[in-house]
Amino acid sequence: MPRPFGQILNGRYLPVVTILVGVLAVCCVPVQTLTPTATLVPANTPLSTATFTPTRTPTATPTPTSIPPTLTPTSMPPPVATISRDNAGQVAQLTRWGTGSVDGVEWSPDGKLLALSSSIGIYLYDANTLQQIRFIDTDAYTSVAFSPDSQILAGALGTAVKLWEVASGRELRTITEQADDAYTVAFSPDGKMLASGACGERDAVEPQQCIVGEVRLWEVASGHELRTISGHTTPPDVAFSPDGKTLASAAPNDAVRVWEVASGRELLTLAGPIHGSVVFSPDGAILAAGVDKAVKLWEVASGRELHTLRHTGFIYGLAFSPDGRLLASGANDHSVKLWEVDSGREVWTLRGAGAEVAFSPALSYDSKEGVILASAGSGPVKLWDVASGQELSALSTGQDTTSVAFSPDGTLLASGGWDNNVTLWEVTTGRELNTLYHANFPSWAAVVFSLDGKTLAAGVYREVKLWDVASGRELDTFAVDFGNLKKVEWESIDSIALSPDGQLLAVDAGFNVKLFDVATGRELRTLRVEGGDRAISSVAFSPDGRLVAAGGQALALWDAVSGSERNILIGDLSGVGYVWSVAFSPDGRLLASGGGQDENVMYLWDVASGSELRTLTGHTYVVHSVAFSPDGKLLASASWDDTVRLWDVASGDELCTLNARQPYSIAFSPDGRLLALGSGDGTIRLWGVR
Repeated sequence: MPRPFGQILNGRYLPVVTILVGVLAVCCVPVQTLTPTATLVPANTPLSTATFTPTRTPTATPTPTSIPPTLTPTSMPPPVATISRDNAGQVAQLTRWGTGSVDGVEWSPDGKLLALSSSIGIYLYDANTLQQIRFIDTDAYTSVAFSPDSQILAGALGTAVKLWEVASGRELRTITEQADDAYTVAFSPDGKMLASGACGERDAVEPQQCIVGEVRLWEVASGHELRTISGHTTPPDVAFSPDGKTLASAAPNDAVRVWEVASGRELLTLAGPIHGSVVFSPDGAILAAGVDKAVKLWEVASGRELHTLRHTGFIYGLAFSPDGRLLASGANDHSVKLWEVDSGREVWTLRGAGAEVAFSPALSYDSKEGVILASAGSGPVKLWDVASGQELSALSTGQDTTSVAFSPDGTLLASGGWDNNVTLWEVTTGRELNTLYHANFPSWAAVVFSLDGKTLAAGVYREVKLWDVASGRELDTFAVDFGNLKKVEWESIDSIALSPDGQLLAVDAGFNVKLFDVATGRELRTLRVEGGDRAISSVAFSPDGRLVAAGGQALALWDAVSGSERNILIGDLSGVGYVWSVAFSPDGRLLASGGGQDENVMYLWDVASGSELRTLTGHTYVVHSVAFSPDGKLLASASWDDTVRLWDVASGDELCTLNARQPYSIAFSPDGRLLALGSGDGTIRLWGVR
């Protein structure tokens, strides 16, 4: 299925190194009116020892650790009532699990600390021991920057810019707390000024889309805004020149611009469209930026282009070495390249690396300590020896939570992740009980419990795996045949469903639904929408197990026993819409679909006749997941407009809105007291009435 997260589309989505709007409201708002293991790929020309000769290889850092070793979930306060129409306005967040997804890394200028920016806060690590020092909880995607003296940490939270004291983690000041105020931050070389890249105006019809990007300058000591510089169409990345006199900004799908700090006057406009960061060389003579699938280097004084360095993916991260002789570039295809700045020659390519990059602040490559490159984004934070390109260490991080399911007794929650993690959690404590599966390649896992709660099934890439819940023992694995696919985005399993009697398993398989015998793993039949190739992304069994529903580029019902097509509710949606999620009501009379002709809308269907009963409107972007409450009276929807909404099924009324980041999967607990959300920010959030 198409997956928009990780792309830049007019500022709508979260790229690997761009920051999405941050702090969440924790209460319901009632309605008023596959990556391989990291390997070193040598460039065609070996590195010349005459130009690059460290005196010794840096000492390897300690063995990988997981982050955050000291961050444990807190016990959840018990919900006081079943979620209903009458109390929907009292629904609030009860707990948050997970370490969040890390997508940025910064070295302190004194080389003593590593700051990892995540979707829920900032992790500070001792750079030598890789031991976590502290965690600053922001509950928001946070772009960070150290002050030149390493004493202050600045964070852009989307809705605020904050300053913290590094030594204690104490918040010093909130510089601004207005919507869309900051996505990226940078200190001036003297530490007196802070620049932020912001959204100045959003589209009135599609508020996810920024239409005016701004650079804002702040006085660090007072927090006063000094100047706002407009000129971009999306929020820009920002970088001061080493002398502090100029500022460069580069915005997604826009150009690179250079400004005079004192006056705000535009000095230079360079090529676009940009797909990543902008950075000055240490001497300020060269400016680098990611332009499509390449890195461009310009001479700042003249604006003359010096080199175009080709990549195989879009560029999201750039960093010059401390002596300015090398440039590292990170792309969204999980590769990092190292280049000689003078010649433009590729030194090496690292596979399995994140797109955000940062050099340790050693003085030069002839120093005794050597230099280390850190990479972050879409996987572990990794440290690399610059001289050899060898991986020294890694810090494991959280990834997108793409699927959640409660056990039938409500005591356990299973989650599936973008890195194919399958995890079991204890609901009352938030304790992680078992990681049943992990495969470090980019494909999500879909999870479902058997009706007796004894078995957990998961679709991981092109396989289905079954586990015994009590012991964690793997019971079976069987492959799913996807046939000849025309589009790579449909090449892995997105959704699975178990029949109520536990005998059949339905799996989306590209343009088909495959039915398997659970006991033997044998494929029984293939369900296909007649009339051509129609991608399938979501499947569900009716409560009596007689029907299978599937949504994608069509919406259809089949007889589960014979495999015959019962009804096509929506025919060909290719190019005009998409059904992202399907769910039967507990009595089997209704079918809800997230998306259809309009992907932002939910549709309610009469199962017996196939007729459309009602449309539920209110979301402003794709409805990715829908779920009925156990009594069938409520419907929950999770949308990429960063909201979860509750609806009254009988009337179609919207009851309340919960703010959430990158919602993927929504589920009610069996008793209807909890609502669980798996999100693209690497967390699981539980809501209830309190």
